Amino acid sequence: MSNLPSITIDKVPGMLKYCRANNETFLMEGATGIAKTSFVKQFAASEGIAFKLFEIGGIGSEEVKGYGKLNEEEWITEFLPPERLPHLDRDGPEGILLLDEFAYAYDQTKNCVRQLITEGTLGQYTLPPGWQIAIATNRKEDGTSAGKIGANVYSACFSVEVLPSAECWLAHDKSEGGNMFVQAWVKGNPDMIYSREKTDKAFPTMRTLSKASRAVNNITDDDFLLDTIVGAAIGTGAAAKLLAFIKLAKSGASFPTWGAITSNPMSAPLPTDAGEHAASMSFAAITMIRNKLDGSNVDDTGAVVTYIDRLPRDYQIAFMHDLNNKSRLQVEEGGADIMDNSHITGWRSRNPDAIIG
Repeated sequence: MSNLPSITIDKVPGMLKYCRANNETFLMEGATGIAKTSFVKQFAASEGIAFKLFEIGGIGSEEVKGYGKLNEEEWITEFLPPERLPHLDRDGPEGILLLDEFAYAYDQTKNCVRQLITEGTLGQYTLPPGWQIAIATNRKEDGTSAGKIGANVYSACFSVEVLPSAECWLAHDKSEGGNMFVQAWVKGNPDMIYSREKTDKAFPTMRTLSKASRAVNNITDDDFLLDTIVGAAIGTGAAAKLLAFIKLAKSGASFPTWGAITSNPMSAPLPTDAGEHAASMSFAAITMIRNKLDGSNVDDTGAVVTYIDRLPRDYQIAFMHDLNNKSRLQVEEGGADIMDNSHITGWRSRNPDAIIG
């Protein structure tokens, strides 16, 4: 069992920032499909520096070190710097070189890379001073064909295990315009991310769930295609549960419509009546209500608060927390403060210990 510290993927930028400031190499290992590469690329973009990906799994050491060439004047072998490493004139003075799929590399290749990590050189090649090295790889225990990483590499890096996170995936999928019902299902079932049997070939990961979310948004008139695409992404078992939840939500049996809530909040269906899907349905409902409510109609706000009062208290607090975040962003853009309302104030007075930001 590893004694490396464990972090969720959203903590990766902080680690990269520290390592960059202190000229250290950051190594992260974790399950496949949890967006390790994407987060490094996003960090580089946020810092305004270049990003270069070098997948070293399965390639020979000569493709890292460079191929040999005879120097006929001095009668020695020189190594031509490989094109895939950063070069100052072409790639700029600052950036991050991500050595990906590290554990799949041959031992000789890993040894070459260690020289690059510790000395910043490789044959005739020198890493530009403003460039940082990061390493990403999978783990053998996650059912991959990853090999071992030697102690000599770990000792040269700040190394961590990166864990899957439902909250990180939700934040990312919302920013990408993903499907509300897929997000609600994940929020109601956070432990199913990376839940898999040994024989499973497809299963829910942060990457495959994003594929499923896009598919649900894009495929609206072909149930067979949707079933197949989502099953190919996250496995047939998980796909059946997800699509059954979406079908139940869209049926209206336990999922309230905006019209039903604003016209008669005391009789609109409660998502908590949806049996095994109650948690996911409730998260979907409060997300829908949050998206619709903009503070422009006082009566709508009053109806929403009346309806929300019928939900269990933890869902009420989750809704008010999300609504408060929406209101803050809306005010920053010159819109109405949704929380500045007698109905919201009344709810807060009835729940004085609720922390909503």
